[in-house]
Amino acid sequence: MNNLIIIGGGIAAVSAIKAIREIDPEVTIDLFGEERFYPYYRLKLSKSLFDQLDEADILLQKREWYEKNRITLHLNVRVQGIDIERQAIILPQEKSMNYNKLLLANGAGNRFPAIAETNRGKLNTIRNLEDVQRLHGVLEGKNEIFYIGGGVLGLETAWALQQHHKKVTVAEIQNRLFPNQLDERAATILKNLVESFGIKVLTNAEIVNIIGDQVVCGVEMKDGSSFHCEMVLYSTGIKPNIDILRGTPLKTNRGVIVDQKMATNVPNVYAAGDVAEYDGKVYGLWNVAMGQGKTAGFNIAGQET
Repeated sequence: MNNLIIIGGGIAAVSAIKAIREIDPEVTIDLFGEERFYPYYRLKLSKSLFDQLDEADILLQKREWYEKNRITLHLNVRVQGIDIERQAIILPQEKSMNYNKLLLANGAGNRFPAIAETNRGKLNTIRNLEDVQRLHGVLEGKNEIFYIGGGVLGLETAWALQQHHKKVTVAEIQNRLFPNQLDERAATILKNLVESFGIKVLTNAEIVNIIGDQVVCGVEMKDGSSFHCEMVLYSTGIKPNIDILRGTPLKTNRGVIVDQKMATNVPNVYAAGDVAEYDGKVYGLWNVAMGQGKTAGFNIAGQET
């Protein structure tokens, strides 16, 4: 293997690099990240809504680590596509770069809720560092927040907001919190615990409209009820970033389909993290992305795992 290109700058990418460097200290590695930041801990984002969060505070590795491991970073670069026949990635301004092996670790975006089609300008979400930096200012003066989505990120964010004296309502469209992880009894215990801290939790709750034109002043629900709020946030699952694979022979479903080695159906192309689909599942979990990145790295370097 002469060179490896990694698309994406999250934990899957960094974990893959660590595994590769354990075996192969010489292979050329180019990492393309769509954000302008070095790879960082996304887990810290929702907990840092009210902090003056700086990139240096949450880096996965110090900047010197990439130089020491001879990783060439191409930050703030959006890969446009992949030419499988030429074994090349397509870059802006009609440029390209060839690879011997390719790792797709370009993650996922937050899936838009159903109301986004007509209310997108009134919705906010947390997926990257720029989102947090932007929301830091937007949240000032906002006292009532409506959060769509009762998953881990929703509850973490609701807790952070409540700790800063915001009145928070969380709306979950399913009949209980964490329906895929908890039975009814456990979900009820969790709901009661969350509400004991002053966070209102709605289940079987579908929002159909955001009230207000220039300024948000409330939401309307499918059951006819309405709630006053000054801001709407959402986290309703993830959507793997597979758009750059259009026109390629790579097999996709929700994500890029991989086997237990994190290999795709195309030779020399691997995928790991939130963009990957294994055994019919896109996990969207930090620890899974870390493990998949490590597995991909070892297999890319020739050590089968």
